[in-house]
Amino acid sequence: KYLLKIEACRSTMHQAGIILTLQLALLTSSISGSNSFDEWTTGESLLPRSAYSMAVGYDESNNRTILIGGKSELDDTSRQVVSFDHAEETFTDLVAANFDYDLFSGQFYAQNGDHLYIARGGDSCSLVIDRVTLSTLQFDYGLISTAVELDFGFPHCLAAFSDAVQNEYLVLLDFRESGVVTGKVYSFTANSWLTNIPALAATGKDKAACVVQNGLLYVAGGVESTSVDALDVSNVLAIVSSQWEVVGGTFHSPLMYHRAVVGPATNDVLFVGGAIAGNASADLEGNAIIYGIVDNYLHSSNAAGAASMEDLEVAVVFASGALFSFGGVSVDGLISDGWQTSTAAITETGTLTCGETAT
Repeated sequence: KYLLKIEACRSTMHQAGIILTLQLALLTSSISGSNSFDEWTTGESLLPRSAYSMAVGYDESNNRTILIGGKSELDDTSRQVVSFDHAEETFTDLVAANFDYDLFSGQFYAQNGDHLYIARGGDSCSLVIDRVTLSTLQFDYGLISTAVELDFGFPHCLAAFSDAVQNEYLVLLDFRESGVVTGKVYSFTANSWLTNIPALAATGKDKAACVVQNGLLYVAGGVESTSVDALDVSNVLAIVSSQWEVVGGTFHSPLMYHRAVVGPATNDVLFVGGAIAGNASADLEGNAIIYGIVDNYLHSSNAAGAASMEDLEVAVVFASGALFSFGGVSVDGLISDGWQTSTAAITETGTLTCGETAT
């Protein structure tokens, strides 16, 4: 079934006083949930300390979320390790980490199964990646080191994935070069950086979010970017000949400091929180829109009560059938010690841009 809907849109027809778009909503039984997120529910318990830019991973075997490091006003969170029990909805302080994880603002961590990978500064010319086994909380410090000129804003993005035969890989993207995104792939089987990914010619991708889902590497948004780009990484040996593709749909405005998370289905990716630049100035506003990629198209959903989600650098996981967001900082500098959850999923519902036709 198809639903045809008329909405307001900026287009070449604007000058004629006609403002139209066509929105095509494809309703299928294969995607569960409604066509928008349910109202965000704020949890009653609180984080032990207000914090933002925490590394986060979901430990499925113990039904808990692990939060590591982060920034705060009192600088008392850089080595914290906190567990959130999803059944009891309670937080517990665990044994502190050996190193500080409060340097970066970009997406400096990535989860793959039971492993959480976290980037930290080694010295002024190197980046160190540690691995945390979430079910046992074993820290493998200094697992990977790579030479890179560090920047406190972390103009990089970290993603992790496994191939069809469960070989594990990391992707480290680099946004420092103007107008291009570069990156490389680390193989845990070979214990080395295996190959470089093809360069992505794109402007303003710094502070983009990234994630690998279903064999595709997504790079989403950035300080001057509204697009999501995808690269096939399912065959690592063939990455050098892969080509970047632009995902259908765009963010409403350039989006930064948001977080990418794998969604409820094998082809779902969600983007939560972050900051957008105002149309008339560079002033930042909190992003209250949840975006999701379903079947290679970027969709958006305004959840009721989403004003509480206008935070930057939130810690987001999809766990126990729901989306959870912990901590964060507002554009005004207010640091959160709360958490929210939403249980619905974005369905296959998107907006056609002006000039497209529904088929």
